[in-house]
Amino acid sequence: MELPGDEFDCPHCADSHTVREDPDGFSPGLGFRKLYVECPAVDGIIVWALSKDSSPGGS
Repeated sequence: MELPGDEFDCPHCADSHTVREDPDGFSPGLGFRKLYVECPAVDGIIVWALSKDSSPGGS
């Protein structure tokens, strides 16, 4: 799973985008980080979530 600062190979275009984290995240208390990339091919943003206790190499 990509983390903030990683390059994301976009399935919507032939480019890669830098993963960013939304500091406001989702609703408080949900325990998820809100990660996204900006892609002009989809006219905006691709968003996904990562649990806050996930760490690189963890399960």
